[in-house]
Amino acid sequence: MTTLEMPPSKKDIFKELIFPLLLFFSLFEYTFLLPGKMLLTLGNVGIISCLFAYMIFFRKELLGELLRVKWTAFIGILFLATTLLTSLIDNPYWVISVKYWIKVYTLFFLLVVIFRTSFISRHTLNLSCVIIIFLNLIGVLEYFYFGKGYMNEFLAFFRTKELLNGSNAVSSVFVNQNTYGPLNALFLVALLAIKLNYRDMINKHFFVITLILSTAGIFLSTSRNAILTLLVGLAFLIPFLKKNIATLKRLTLIFIILSASFLIFIKYDPLFVNRYGNLLPFATKIAKGDSVSPSDFKMKLPGGIHSRLFIWKTGIKKFKEKPLTGWGTGMSWWRLRDVTKHNHLHNSYLEILVTNGVSGLVLILCLLSLWLSRLKSLWCWSPVAALLTMCMFETFFVISTWVIFASWIVAITTKDLIVTANAKSPESIG
Repeated sequence: MTTLEMPPSKKDIFKELIFPLLLFFSLFEYTFLLPGKMLLTLGNVGIISCLFAYMIFFRKELLGELLRVKWTAFIGILFLATTLLTSLIDNPYWVISVKYWIKVYTLFFLLVVIFRTSFISRHTLNLSCVIIIFLNLIGVLEYFYFGKGYMNEFLAFFRTKELLNGSNAVSSVFVNQNTYGPLNALFLVALLAIKLNYRDMINKHFFVITLILSTAGIFLSTSRNAILTLLVGLAFLIPFLKKNIATLKRLTLIFIILSASFLIFIKYDPLFVNRYGNLLPFATKIAKGDSVSPSDFKMKLPGGIHSRLFIWKTGIKKFKEKPLTGWGTGMSWWRLRDVTKHNHLHNSYLEILVTNGVSGLVLILCLLSLWLSRLKSLWCWSPVAALLTMCMFETFFVISTWVIFASWIVAITTKDLIVTANAKSPESIG
């Protein structure tokens, strides 16, 4: 007897597209719909609309998911309650802290539950690739043409000129070199992990174009954390891959693209050489056309490490003043900026320790332990290790794109990947 497959319903399609929809809207966090209305942005309206629609359509499934993981949900709710309380205690800026608490912690945990009930399909991943391709294409074009004034119209698309004043912007997309560089690296690691284990889940053309443009985004950002994130992800991925000719071919293609991109940027981008020359002496030698010796491949500590150490030491001193409750969610900007000249501590774990105290850090470490204990497959260690490593050197709590993407990584590594809305298993196509 022939089994007929029912076409996916509109609700199923929404389940497939919820991640790329949220990812898309997060790129427009600073696209204002009305002049002077700072909160009324295309990003905020789009994200909130999608969240409310999903919670209305799938409220029973969301509740069922919370009941299935009741201990994790209990600790998550306890973390939310604790961090809210610590943000209210002896904090004159408590309104700002509560705003950050909603935007970061509450949104993150809500998204984890939503993504665990959603479908991960070819459509999900291909559309996500298209969004990242679009993001990087704009970034690459602006990088080369913004200075000549050819790309000014795209500022209105993502940010205004006023918002870029005083920033070390690469472009209106890559506003901070340590923001979208690691984002590209983490997306690339997750993409590689899925593609190399479930080969038909991502269109090969989208895969190659994303690989090329995300690599360009990593190198254009000149973020050393992005390079580290990528290397850690690959180090955890390669040992767990299937040993066959198809995998070897894909790895060879990946190696060629990464190596060629690296050499091109060394030869033609002085900023890239300046950022990496001290860390990788051979990069400077290649750029100058000098001969390279084995000793040039010895990595050195970057000069910026002393600045990071100062920021971390300042954060630890501030933590000791209020060790139990911390200074309140998002308070690094208000409490440390005058000293460190930065609006965060360049370390996500230290950020929680300073802003939410020992109580907040203990609970988040418990949640991290539960996450690691529930990983579904060996390939999941690759994006997980990349994310945890990246968080040692950066804090992205207040950036919607990061909150959405990090919560998606948590969800897809703790659930069985479903490749179509008709519920075919990944193994059936891998």
